[in-house]
Amino acid sequence: MSSMVLTIVLLSYNTREATRVALDQLIQCTDIPFRLIVLDNGSTDGSVEELKSWTSGHPDHIRLIVSPDNLGFAQGVQRALEERVPDSFIALVNSDVVVGPHWASRLMAHFTD
Repeated sequence: MSSMVLTIVLLSYNTREATRVALDQLIQCTDIPFRLIVLDNGSTDGSVEELKSWTSGHPDHIRLIVSPDNLGFAQGVQRALEERVPDSFIALVNSDVVVGPHWASRLMAHFTD
């Protein structure tokens, strides 16, 4: 399982606090190699500044994309996927997700058995 990489995509739109909690959980509980792509979808609630501050502390795993306009869900996901790790598995999570320990390895076990 060590050769698998998981690309995690999270879209944020005016969910500053929930997104921060979700990102903390994802970083703490993702137990396999991963890349986290966060797309801010034109937020106006201070989310962008919060995300820039938060992601600067995790430069190895996180890519922040800031869209000045709300692209909508589908187009936002498509834009984020342009930054995915080639040949990786993809997990699309909501900005209010709360994951538990080993969530990623348990998920990936279904694809390797």
